[in-house]
Amino acid sequence: MIFRITLPLVVATLLLAGCSGDEGKKEQGAIEKQTEQTAKAAVEAIKTPIDKARTAAGQQNDQTRTLKEQAGEQ
Repeated sequence: MIFRITLPLVVATLLLAGCSGDEGKKEQGAIEKQTEQTAKAAVEAIKTPIDKARTAAGQQNDQTRTLKEQAGEQ
């Protein structure tokens, strides 16, 4: 008699506990994906101006070097 009452309760508890755990993992995965995408966008937003500044600095250094060489030849 106790077995007939206990077994369905245990099975129901395990099923409910198993289902609730999966939802949290799926939601957490979605949050992590969104966080990853936001982080990548932020990195690109910062990286692009820095790369452009480095390119401009390199061009300026090349031009300065060329002017110094020309001034030294005269």
